[in-house]
Amino acid sequence: MYSQKKKYDEKCVESRLPKETMEQYMYSYLNKRYGLKSLVLEWASAVIIGVKKYSHEDSEIELFGKILKNECDEDFRFVYNEVKTAILDILEEKLKMKFKRKTDTEIKKLVNNIVTGDIEESLWKELLARMYNEEHSVILEKKLQEKMTKDNFSNRRRLSRDINLNKQRVLPFNEFQKVNG
Repeated sequence: MYSQKKKYDEKCVESRLPKETMEQYMYSYLNKRYGLKSLVLEWASAVIIGVKKYSHEDSEIELFGKILKNECDEDFRFVYNEVKTAILDILEEKLKMKFKRKTDTEIKKLVNNIVTGDIEESLWKELLARMYNEEHSVILEKKLQEKMTKDNFSNRRRLSRDINLNKQRVLPFNEFQKVNG
């Protein structure tokens, strides 16, 4: 939908017409695709229900929901993608430094294990310190600490011999990513 909306926005600019919000565009897009009002409403409802259901699990879905409700600028997704890429690049770099003898394939597996699972507190603190100035890093660290306490993630333990021998406190990676996005 993002790519289709971008094309539509370009046409609006060329025609000197106002752009639609993502919500307005969703209805226009579905109307163009399905035509029948009942199908449009059914699909729109399915999108909204899907966003509500899965936004707590996936930060990209949460972001789409905020864009859909016009709570955040559509172009913020580009900033979000840059932050996401930076996190993965720094994470990969940290793991390469920690595990010098591992191959790139093994490092990518470790990154994937973290991204699809938990991230240790010491590692996410390092990521914050590398990505943000001290003031922002402290603010984000505090938010993550509160989240760990509130949602009781701190009691989870990671038992991976490659990454964690010291049973550190962990946080689901998707929660770490939400606070950074």
